[in-house]
Amino acid sequence: MGIETVLAGTKKLFKGEKAIKALFIAGIVGIVLIFLSTFLEGKPKQTAAAAESGTDSAEAYCAMLEQKLGAIVADITASNNVRVFVTLESGAEYVYANELKQGTDTVEDTKGGDSRKVQQKDSTEQNYILVEGEDGRKTALLVTELAPKVQGVTVVCDKGNQPAVAEQITNAITTALHITSRRVCVTGRAGA
Repeated sequence: MGIETVLAGTKKLFKGEKAIKALFIAGIVGIVLIFLSTFLEGKPKQTAAAAESGTDSAEAYCAMLEQKLGAIVADITASNNVRVFVTLESGAEYVYANELKQGTDTVEDTKGGDSRKVQQKDSTEQNYILVEGEDGRKTALLVTELAPKVQGVTVVCDKGNQPAVAEQITNAITTALHITSRRVCVTGRAGA
């Protein structure tokens, strides 16, 4: 069955060339709309991923730590008059699945007849394991995300200038964040 037979059958069905042209144009418009819908469907995913940058997630992590540490300090001091400031060493670290290939290459070097020198070279090749997403893009397989490392914590609160209270706060923060006491500063409010 050729294209002419299909066109003849379509002419009979729609009775006239105007109907065929309209049907043809409608088909082309449909194809264009399908193409545009798949193109536009990918846009929001990309902009959402761009909005979730490392800086935004690090700031959100800091804010969450400050809120939780503030609640702990408020419980210790029996006062809600607490300010906590957290600084980070770095942002989140991502660990991706990879395969490591190691090998040894042997190179023979012959100079001047019977003297032979054999060299062995170790080679290492690391390749990330890629997975294909729903949108067809290949990305590295994420194994884990390591939380940002805390560089320091500053606490300003009522009773913060009392050594016993400052020590309790410091111990609570160092235990909660697994950092040394040298990274924690606790001070009282001015005029308190």
